[in-house]
Formats: sequence, C-alpha cells, structure tokens
Amino acid sequence: MNIPEGRYQNLTHFTRKCETCGKVMKHVGPTRRFCADCTRKRNRVQQGEYRARKAAMAVDKGDEIVEIPKPRPHPNKPAQDNSLGAVCARAIAAGRTYGQQVEFERRQKELKDRGEI
Repeated sequence: MNIPEGRYQNLTHFTRKCETCGKVMKHVGPTRRFCADCTRKRNRVQQGEYRARKAAMAVDKGDEIVEIPKPRPHPNKPAQDNSLGAVCARAIAAGRTYGQQVEFERRQKELKDRGEI
C-alpha cells in the first residue's frame, strides 16, 4: 500500500460508505461522501438543473434568444466632485491640506442639512 509521506499521511486512512448507494470506499479522505460513480451521476443531474434554470431565464426575441442577466448590486461610484483629485484641487485652491478640506466639507454639509447655512 502506497501512503503519501508528510502532513497528508493520515488523510487517506478513512473508510467511508457512499451516502447514495452504500458502496464501501477504502483509503479515502475524511470528507468524501459519494463514490466516483454516484458523484458523476449527481454532477449530471445538477448540470441538467442548472441548464434548465438558465433556459428559463432566456427570452425569445424573434430569431435570437437573449439571456436575461441576473441583476447584481453595484457599489455607488463617488461623484466626480468628490474624487481624490478634485478634493485635493479644492484644498490647494483654499490653502488647506486634504484632511482639513475633507473635514471642512463634512462640516459644511452637516450645517446645510440642519438648515443653518
């Protein structure tokens, strides 16, 4: 019996039963749940389900079928005037550092939200 040396030596000493068919699998890893045949069958079933879901999402537009992409949330992009370069330019024009400018603009926004400006 060939047992690998080193830190993986004890990982193949397990004997497991396949959860689907009950076949005994010797010298397998600790997380093996299904034999090779059952794994192939499960993969085929899962691929069929996946393809069916994708086909259900497709829309028929005349001669061509267009897939409807699943909407994904996108992070909000910073406004152009709040980019790093724009803030630095405003800070230099006002004679402030970047940190002072950011604090100044935050305070101005706070006062405007409260209606004091």
